[in-house]
Amino acid sequence: MIAYLNGRYVDAAELHISPVDSGFMLGITIAEQLRTLGGKVFQIDQHLDRMRGGLAEIGLADQIATAELPEIIHRIVDENFKQLPTGGDLGITVFATPGIYPTYAPDEVPTPTLAVHSYPLPFQFWANKYDTGQNVVVVKTQQISPKSWPMHIKCRSRMHYYLADREAKQIDPKATALLLDENRCLSETPIANIVLHLPDEGLVSPAKERILPGVSLQFLDSLAAEIMTPIHFRDISEAELARADEIMLSSTPYCLLSVSSIQNGGFTVEKPGPLYQRLCRSWIDAVGFDFIEQAKRFAP
Repeated sequence: MIAYLNGRYVDAAELHISPVDSGFMLGITIAEQLRTLGGKVFQIDQHLDRMRGGLAEIGLADQIATAELPEIIHRIVDENFKQLPTGGDLGITVFATPGIYPTYAPDEVPTPTLAVHSYPLPFQFWANKYDTGQNVVVVKTQQISPKSWPMHIKCRSRMHYYLADREAKQIDPKATALLLDENRCLSETPIANIVLHLPDEGLVSPAKERILPGVSLQFLDSLAAEIMTPIHFRDISEAELARADEIMLSSTPYCLLSVSSIQNGGFTVEKPGPLYQRLCRSWIDAVGFDFIEQAKRFAP
Protein backbone atom coordinates (compact mmCIF):
# COMPACT_ATOMS: atom_id res chain seq x y z
CA MET A 1 0.00 0.00 0.00
CA ILE A 2 1.06 3.59 -0.56
CA ALA A 3 0.84 6.60 1.74
CA TYR A 4 1.58 10.31 1.53
CA LEU A 5 4.05 12.31 3.61
CA ASN A 6 5.02 15.95 3.14
CA GLY A 7 4.66 16.24 -0.60
CA ARG A 8 5.56 12.75 -1.74
CA TYR A 9 4.01 9.32 -2.01
CA VAL A 10 5.82 6.59 -0.10
CA ASP A 11 5.40 2.95 0.70
CA ALA A 12 3.08 2.77 3.70
CA ALA A 13 5.77 0.94 5.68
CA GLU A 14 8.07 3.95 5.23
CA LEU A 15 5.62 6.48 6.65
CA HIS A 16 7.07 7.86 9.89
CA ILE A 17 7.42 11.11 11.78
CA SER A 18 10.24 12.35 13.97
CA PRO A 19 10.08 11.41 17.66
CA VAL A 20 10.43 15.14 18.38
CA ASP A 21 7.53 16.15 16.12
CA SER A 22 5.05 18.34 18.02
CA GLY A 23 2.30 15.89 17.14
CA PHE A 24 4.15 13.19 19.07
CA MET A 25 5.63 15.35 21.83
CA LEU A 26 2.53 17.43 22.65
CA GLY A 27 -0.36 15.77 20.86
CA ILE A 28 -0.77 18.80 18.59
CA THR A 29 -2.28 16.83 15.74
CA ILE A 30 -5.32 17.73 13.69
CA ALA A 31 -6.71 14.48 12.29
CA GLU A 32 -9.55 13.09 10.26
CA GLN A 33 -10.75 9.51 10.00
CA LEU A 34 -12.58 8.71 6.76
CA ARG A 35 -13.79 5.50 5.19
CA THR A 36 -14.85 4.20 1.82
CA LEU A 37 -18.27 2.71 1.20
CA GLY A 38 -18.10 0.37 -1.74
CA GLY A 39 -14.84 2.01 -2.76
CA LYS A 40 -16.16 5.58 -2.64
CA VAL A 41 -14.91 8.01 0.01
CA PHE A 42 -17.79 8.95 2.32
CA GLN A 43 -18.41 12.67 2.95
CA ILE A 44 -14.88 13.75 1.98
CA ASP A 45 -15.80 17.44 1.69
CA GLN A 46 -17.35 17.49 5.15
CA HIS A 47 -14.34 15.80 6.72
CA LEU A 48 -11.89 18.20 5.09
CA ASP A 49 -13.97 21.23 6.00
CA ARG A 50 -13.76 20.18 9.65
CA MET A 51 -10.03 19.64 9.29
CA ARG A 52 -9.57 23.14 7.86
CA GLY A 53 -11.38 24.54 10.89
CA GLY A 54 -9.00 22.72 13.21
CA LEU A 55 -5.93 23.86 11.27
CA ALA A 56 -7.14 27.44 11.50
CA GLU A 57 -7.43 27.15 15.28
CA ILE A 58 -3.76 26.10 15.63
CA GLY A 59 -2.45 28.59 13.07
CA LEU A 60 -1.68 26.18 10.22
CA ALA A 61 -4.45 27.07 7.78
CA ASP A 62 -2.10 29.04 5.53
CA GLN A 63 0.78 26.58 5.78
CA ILE A 64 -0.92 23.38 4.63
CA ALA A 65 -2.32 23.05 1.13
CA THR A 66 -5.61 21.35 1.97
CA ALA A 67 -6.91 22.01 -1.55
CA GLU A 68 -4.66 19.16 -2.70
CA LEU A 69 -6.00 16.67 -0.17
CA PRO A 70 -8.96 15.33 -2.21
CA GLU A 71 -6.60 14.37 -5.04
CA ILE A 72 -4.13 12.81 -2.60
CA ILE A 73 -6.84 10.84 -0.82
CA HIS A 74 -8.39 9.58 -4.05
CA ARG A 75 -5.01 8.49 -5.41
CA ILE A 76 -4.26 6.52 -2.25
CA VAL A 77 -7.73 4.94 -2.30
CA ASP A 78 -7.44 4.04 -5.99
CA GLU A 79 -4.09 2.36 -5.46
CA ASN A 80 -4.71 0.65 -2.12
CA PHE A 81 -8.26 -0.48 -2.86
CA LYS A 82 -6.80 -2.87 -5.46
CA GLN A 83 -5.04 -4.74 -2.67
CA LEU A 84 -8.16 -5.47 -0.65
CA PRO A 85 -10.19 -8.66 -0.83
CA THR A 86 -13.11 -8.29 -3.20
CA GLY A 87 -15.86 -6.31 -1.50
CA GLY A 88 -13.63 -4.83 1.21
CA ASP A 89 -13.24 -1.18 2.14
CA LEU A 90 -10.62 1.20 3.49
CA GLY A 91 -10.24 3.40 6.51
CA ILE A 92 -8.30 6.59 5.70
CA THR A 93 -6.37 8.75 8.16
CA VAL A 94 -5.30 12.32 7.40
CA PHE A 95 -3.22 14.15 9.98
CA ALA A 96 -1.25 17.37 10.27
CA THR A 97 1.09 18.74 12.95
CA PRO A 98 3.17 21.92 13.36
CA GLY A 99 6.30 19.82 12.72
CA ILE A 100 9.46 19.52 14.80
CA TYR A 101 9.13 20.80 18.38
CA PRO A 102 11.50 23.84 18.45
CA THR A 103 13.00 23.01 21.85
CA TYR A 104 14.64 19.91 20.34
CA ALA A 105 15.72 21.55 17.09
CA PRO A 106 16.29 25.26 17.81
CA ASP A 107 18.25 25.81 14.58
CA GLU A 108 15.56 24.37 12.29
CA VAL A 109 12.72 26.34 10.75
CA PRO A 110 9.55 24.46 11.75
CA THR A 111 7.81 22.88 8.78
CA PRO A 112 4.35 21.36 9.22
CA THR A 113 3.89 17.63 8.85
CA LEU A 114 1.07 16.38 6.61
CA ALA A 115 0.35 12.69 6.09
CA VAL A 116 -2.33 10.42 4.65
CA HIS A 117 -2.49 6.65 5.00
CA SER A 118 -5.09 3.90 4.76
CA TYR A 119 -5.83 0.47 6.17
CA PRO A 120 -8.34 -2.35 5.63
CA LEU A 121 -11.40 -1.72 7.79
CA PRO A 122 -11.44 -4.09 10.80
CA PHE A 123 -15.07 -5.19 10.50
CA GLN A 124 -14.65 -7.77 13.27
CA PHE A 125 -14.81 -5.01 15.87
CA TRP A 126 -18.42 -4.06 15.10
CA ALA A 127 -20.06 -6.55 12.70
CA ASN A 128 -22.07 -8.45 15.34
CA LYS A 129 -23.14 -5.22 17.05
CA TYR A 130 -25.55 -4.36 14.23
CA ASP A 131 -27.69 -7.18 15.69
CA THR A 132 -26.78 -7.10 19.38
CA GLY A 133 -26.12 -3.41 19.96
CA GLN A 134 -23.28 -1.76 21.85
CA ASN A 135 -22.95 -1.82 25.64
CA VAL A 136 -22.11 1.54 27.21
CA VAL A 137 -20.84 2.60 30.64
CA VAL A 138 -21.21 6.12 32.02
CA VAL A 139 -17.75 6.82 33.41
CA LYS A 140 -16.27 9.18 35.97
CA THR A 141 -13.61 10.42 33.55
CA GLN A 142 -14.84 13.79 32.36
CA GLN A 143 -14.98 15.30 28.89
CA ILE A 144 -12.54 18.13 28.18
CA SER A 145 -14.14 21.53 28.77
CA PRO A 146 -14.78 23.76 25.72
CA LYS A 147 -12.86 26.34 27.76
CA SER A 148 -9.73 24.23 27.13
CA TRP A 149 -10.07 24.03 23.35
CA PRO A 150 -12.95 24.41 20.89
CA MET A 151 -14.91 21.18 20.61
CA HIS A 152 -15.01 21.37 16.81
CA ILE A 153 -11.31 20.49 16.70
CA LYS A 154 -10.72 16.81 15.97
CA CYS A 155 -7.31 16.21 17.46
CA ARG A 156 -5.06 13.48 18.83
CA SER A 157 -4.93 14.81 22.39
CA ARG A 158 -6.98 11.86 23.61
CA MET A 159 -5.68 10.75 26.99
CA HIS A 160 -9.10 11.33 28.59
CA TYR A 161 -10.73 9.03 26.04
CA TYR A 162 -8.13 6.33 26.66
CA LEU A 163 -8.66 6.51 30.41
CA ALA A 164 -12.44 6.56 29.97
CA ASP A 165 -12.43 3.38 27.92
CA ARG A 166 -10.11 1.66 30.41
CA GLU A 167 -12.56 2.60 33.13
CA ALA A 168 -15.52 1.30 31.13
CA LYS A 169 -13.87 -2.02 30.28
CA GLN A 170 -13.03 -2.69 33.90
CA ILE A 171 -16.79 -2.73 34.48
CA ASP A 172 -17.83 -4.39 31.22
CA PRO A 173 -15.12 -5.66 28.83
CA LYS A 174 -17.52 -5.34 25.89
CA ALA A 175 -18.56 -1.77 26.65
CA THR A 176 -17.48 1.63 25.42
CA ALA A 177 -17.36 4.71 27.64
CA LEU A 178 -19.86 7.56 27.70
CA LEU A 179 -18.33 10.75 29.07
CA LEU A 180 -20.20 13.54 30.82
CA ASP A 181 -19.21 17.18 30.56
CA GLU A 182 -18.39 19.61 33.36
CA ASN A 183 -22.12 20.22 33.90
CA ARG A 184 -22.85 16.48 34.24
CA CYS A 185 -24.60 16.48 30.88
CA LEU A 186 -24.06 13.85 28.19
CA SER A 187 -21.10 14.40 25.89
CA GLU A 188 -19.90 11.54 23.64
CA THR A 189 -18.00 8.27 23.56
CA PRO A 190 -14.32 8.12 22.57
CA ILE A 191 -15.24 7.51 18.92
CA ALA A 192 -18.94 8.30 18.51
CA ASN A 193 -21.69 10.84 18.96
CA ILE A 194 -24.77 9.78 20.90
CA VAL A 195 -28.40 10.28 19.90
CA LEU A 196 -31.44 9.50 22.07
CA HIS A 197 -35.03 9.03 21.00
CA LEU A 198 -37.36 10.40 23.67
CA PRO A 199 -41.02 9.42 23.18
CA ASP A 200 -42.30 12.92 23.93
CA GLU A 201 -39.63 14.82 22.00
CA GLY A 202 -38.09 12.78 19.20
CA LEU A 203 -34.37 12.56 18.45
CA VAL A 204 -32.06 14.57 20.69
CA SER A 205 -28.27 14.89 20.86
CA PRO A 206 -25.98 16.92 23.14
CA ALA A 207 -25.58 20.66 22.49
CA LYS A 208 -23.37 21.28 19.46
CA GLU A 209 -20.96 23.56 21.29
CA ARG A 210 -20.14 20.71 23.70
CA ILE A 211 -19.42 17.89 21.24
CA LEU A 212 -17.30 17.15 18.21
CA PRO A 213 -19.40 17.99 15.13
CA GLY A 214 -19.45 14.42 13.87
CA VAL A 215 -19.64 14.02 10.11
CA SER A 216 -21.77 10.91 10.53
CA LEU A 217 -23.96 12.73 13.05
CA GLN A 218 -24.61 15.48 10.48
CA PHE A 219 -25.47 12.84 7.89
CA LEU A 220 -27.80 11.13 10.35
CA ASP A 221 -29.48 14.48 11.03
CA SER A 222 -30.19 14.90 7.32
CA LEU A 223 -31.70 11.40 7.14
CA ALA A 224 -33.84 12.05 10.21
CA ALA A 225 -35.13 15.29 8.68
CA GLU A 226 -36.31 13.34 5.63
CA ILE A 227 -38.16 10.59 7.45
CA MET A 228 -39.37 12.35 10.61
CA THR A 229 -37.90 15.51 12.15
CA PRO A 230 -34.33 16.81 12.49
CA ILE A 231 -32.30 16.04 15.58
CA HIS A 232 -32.78 18.53 18.42
CA PHE A 233 -29.44 19.57 19.92
CA ARG A 234 -29.52 20.57 23.58
CA ASP A 235 -28.05 19.78 26.97
CA ILE A 236 -29.12 16.28 28.06
CA SER A 237 -28.89 15.25 31.69
CA GLU A 238 -27.68 11.80 32.69
CA ALA A 239 -31.12 11.09 34.19
CA GLU A 240 -32.73 11.41 30.76
CA LEU A 241 -31.05 8.21 29.58
CA ALA A 242 -33.73 6.23 31.44
CA ARG A 243 -36.50 8.03 29.48
CA ALA A 244 -35.19 7.00 26.07
CA ASP A 245 -36.77 4.15 24.16
CA GLU A 246 -33.86 3.97 21.69
CA ILE A 247 -30.29 5.21 21.86
CA MET A 248 -27.83 5.20 18.97
CA LEU A 249 -24.16 5.91 18.28
CA SER A 250 -22.94 7.43 15.02
CA SER A 251 -19.34 7.15 13.86
CA THR A 252 -17.53 7.00 10.52
CA PRO A 253 -16.18 3.39 10.72
CA TYR A 254 -19.50 1.66 11.42
CA CYS A 255 -21.94 4.47 10.50
CA LEU A 256 -24.67 3.68 13.05
CA LEU A 257 -25.07 1.30 15.99
CA SER A 258 -27.85 0.81 18.49
CA VAL A 259 -27.06 0.95 22.21
CA SER A 260 -28.14 -2.21 24.03
CA SER A 261 -27.51 -1.10 27.61
CA ILE A 262 -26.03 1.75 29.63
CA GLN A 263 -24.45 0.78 32.93
CA ASN A 264 -25.42 3.36 35.57
CA GLY A 265 -27.85 4.92 33.10
CA GLY A 266 -30.97 2.85 33.64
CA PHE A 267 -31.31 1.91 29.97
CA THR A 268 -31.60 -1.62 28.54
CA VAL A 269 -33.17 -3.04 25.38
CA GLU A 270 -33.27 -6.62 24.13
CA LYS A 271 -32.49 -5.77 20.51
CA PRO A 272 -32.07 -2.75 18.21
CA GLY A 273 -35.35 -0.87 17.84
CA PRO A 274 -37.52 -0.02 14.82
CA LEU A 275 -36.28 3.56 14.48
CA TYR A 276 -32.67 2.37 14.37
CA GLN A 277 -33.60 -0.17 11.71
CA ARG A 278 -35.38 2.49 9.69
CA LEU A 279 -32.46 4.90 9.87
CA CYS A 280 -30.02 2.16 8.83
CA ARG A 281 -32.16 1.38 5.78
CA SER A 282 -32.28 5.07 4.91
CA TRP A 283 -28.50 5.34 5.29
CA ILE A 284 -27.93 2.33 3.03
CA ASP A 285 -30.34 3.72 0.43
CA ALA A 286 -28.69 7.15 0.55
CA VAL A 287 -25.16 5.84 -0.07
CA GLY A 288 -26.23 2.99 -2.35
CA PHE A 289 -24.25 0.44 -0.38
CA ASP A 290 -25.12 -2.09 2.34
CA PHE A 291 -22.38 -1.57 4.93
CA ILE A 292 -24.10 -3.92 7.40
CA GLU A 293 -24.10 -6.89 5.04
CA GLN A 294 -20.49 -6.10 4.16
CA ALA A 295 -19.32 -6.07 7.77
CA LYS A 296 -21.06 -9.35 8.55
CA ARG A 297 -19.56 -10.97 5.47
CA PHE A 298 -16.00 -9.99 6.33
CA ALA A 299 -16.05 -10.52 10.08
CA PRO A 300 -14.65 -13.86 11.33
